[in-house]
Amino acid sequence: MLDIIAKRIEDIVLEDIHQLIVEFVSEGDQIEYKRTLPSKKGDDPWIKGEDRIGDYARNNILEEVVGFANAHGGTLLIGLEETKEKPARASDIVSVPKATELVERIKLQIRDCIDPPLILCHVHSVATGSNDDGIILIRVPASPMAPHKLKPTNECYIRRSDRTEKMSMREIQDLTLSVARRLETIDSRFVNLREKFLSKVKYIPTDGTKRIIAVRAACVPILGDTFVDNIFRNRDAHPVYNPQRRIYEKGFERDIGMPLSTLIPTPILRGVRLSTESTGFRLEQDVYANGDMSFEVIKVSESQGEDYLFSSWFLGNAWNAIESVYKFRKAAGVPDIEFGVELEVFFRPGGVLKVDSLRRSGPHAIIGEIHHESGIFPRYSIRSEDELEMLIIQSITDLYNSCGIEPPDALKIKR
Repeated sequence: MLDIIAKRIEDIVLEDIHQLIVEFVSEGDQIEYKRTLPSKKGDDPWIKGEDRIGDYARNNILEEVVGFANAHGGTLLIGLEETKEKPARASDIVSVPKATELVERIKLQIRDCIDPPLILCHVHSVATGSNDDGIILIRVPASPMAPHKLKPTNECYIRRSDRTEKMSMREIQDLTLSVARRLETIDSRFVNLREKFLSKVKYIPTDGTKRIIAVRAACVPILGDTFVDNIFRNRDAHPVYNPQRRIYEKGFERDIGMPLSTLIPTPILRGVRLSTESTGFRLEQDVYANGDMSFEVIKVSESQGEDYLFSSWFLGNAWNAIESVYKFRKAAGVPDIEFGVELEVFFRPGGVLKVDSLRRSGPHAIIGEIHHESGIFPRYSIRSEDELEMLIIQSITDLYNSCGIEPPDALKIKR
């Protein structure tokens, strides 16, 4: 698979772009080349040294962005000479001036000129020399908010093979219905993962004297195709299990500890499971070839004894799930595809579940109580790896809020 597609856009270097030329890679449904900023006559103002992008270049570039977003996603490269053949190939590196500044201008145009706004779009430059000349890369994932339109033209566009074309009203209606059906499918996949979890805890014997306490994280790709063949043998796609992480709060720091266990990989139907089990404790991480994932920590406790939820288990399980998504996306060659994640606290029988503090663990560090047998938190979106800290802090906030209290201030994480 081409590095230009499989790598995170921030990791792409000049050698990856040379690969497009050496391997005679043609334009297609996920790649578009432009020699420079397009112009009807002469050079675009930016190319001539002015501090603005012409309207024609802006619309031409954003048509490609909208077309990718309304189809299967793709990457636009500006600064590559094209051949005359159809579909065109990249034949040489030309570069555009003031590439770093141009990236910021294009980001603003994407933000202001596309409706509804794109949830995710990466714009990056790759330097081609000692000055600020470079190649502009714009990577657009398939969008769950499609169809999008370009405001200046009031038109919707879609990518077809090596061309971007206007959409008809019928196509816009069909795409709207298709996206709605896709979102319904995503909901059903989340439901399926939860039903598998409930079928496990249903048959755990409690004898009326024990209590089941569990935390769960489920992840599902939102749009786009993801698949890892023979995932059991592909360790690059196996889930992440890191039992020791660290958070910081106004000078205070604490390890977020999960059980120190060795997880054993075993094959499951079109997936892989990493698991460990001991008396009164079970930990399982399932990752399927289509990108669906489930992370579960289940504890069976004596009801007369300690009966509380380790907040560090809840947070550590969520952390492992999020980083497993990052790892799986790279293995599948789709580093920017969006995932949804659903977190849950479960205990049976119902009543009250005490929750301990992130500062210290144990029955003497209780911060609050959950009063429902199952607490499913609002879903989060996993997009850029730069958002990891935000996702972790949001999960902490939701856990504390579910207990009726405010979370700690000024939290930071260490990866």
